[in-house]
Amino acid sequence: MKHSITDVAKVLGLTSSAIRFFEKKGLTYVEREMNGRRFYTETNVLELLDYTNYRSMGFTLKEIAEYFERNRKKGKTREMMIKYREKYKLKALEQAEKYKNLANAIESHLQNDRLIDDLLDKYEFSKPPSMLMLYDEKYGIASKDQKMQLIQQKWIKAMPETRLSVLLYSIETMEARFGLSILSERAENLSLPRDTHVQELSSVSCLHTIIAMNVKYIEEPQYAFIKPLEFVRAHGFMLAGKPWGHILFVDAEKTMGLCLYMELWIPIKL
Repeated sequence: MKHSITDVAKVLGLTSSAIRFFEKKGLTYVEREMNGRRFYTETNVLELLDYTNYRSMGFTLKEIAEYFERNRKKGKTREMMIKYREKYKLKALEQAEKYKNLANAIESHLQNDRLIDDLLDKYEFSKPPSMLMLYDEKYGIASKDQKMQLIQQKWIKAMPETRLSVLLYSIETMEARFGLSILSERAENLSLPRDTHVQELSSVSCLHTIIAMNVKYIEEPQYAFIKPLEFVRAHGFMLAGKPWGHILFVDAEKTMGLCLYMELWIPIKL
């Protein structure tokens, strides 16, 4: 049975140029009709299907071509293919772990989003997980220090596991900066770089709340902590650490315009 290159390409999900690439490498021999037009036999289709199978495992076209070209000459394809498959199996497992962690990070964001209706402008006692926060006390999220910039880049690449956060680093002078936070355990697993700009946020008893803040205050994130700290003082609680929080998302509120929803943690002594 004869097949056109267009039909073969559509069925196998290859481009015509990819098929011609395999032909050029001598991995499949294509006959021509009297008018010079190529036609593909069942043998050609099965050969190309075999190559497509390896491509689905992650092999590049170049790797497939080089492998078959080199190993057919030596007459040893089985041993090398086992080695290649082991390589791509490990790569697939690494990707699976990556996407599992991504799904967990997204679920964490979703859990926070679901809290908004229950916790907006309300308070509860809770313990956050142990976190690490990276921030530049002088410049915030966009440091001017080259070493710090490289560290921030690596933390940003780890999003959504790292999250845009805010830290009230000076309670006395009410100074806060935006930064990036991550679960301490995940920072270790991802080998994220640390330096003196990384603040440890321990799992301690906190007042936990969510607030909505107009984006016009984004240059002065310390305003996010005013009401929660007033609540702390009004109820006679003692602070036990630096207040911090996550930025959940920006939304359009009818009464406030664009606003930030922020999840805040205020460490207290119980």
